[in-house]
Amino acid sequence: MIGKRLKEKRLERKLTQKQLSDALNISTSSIGMYETNKREPRHCVLIKIADYLGVSIDYLTGQDYYQPKFETAKIIESNEMYLELIKKLESNKVSDEKIKDMIKEIEKKAK
Repeated sequence: MIGKRLKEKRLERKLTQKQLSDALNISTSSIGMYETNKREPRHCVLIKIADYLGVSIDYLTGQDYYQPKFETAKIIESNEMYLELIKKLESNKVSDEKIKDMIKEIEKKAK
């Protein structure tokens, strides 16, 4: 699974194996072997690959569907902002105008 998804993400970014290997400071032949599933990357290399391509290790290993890390961060941030809003609503210490402003801010960050 690593090979297929690694190659897929590399090609999506219009990178050659050489460009990716240079960026990760590993050999081009290693990238080729990973993509053809002839060899699996060590964990530290897998982390570098996932970080560089903006995907999770779970995605590369076939454990999860694709969700870029930055999308995950946006979701978490939005959820935290909604929780903050709910706490303020429960305490009745927020004006209607402030509520509207907070909702707009949450929606803006979620995009």
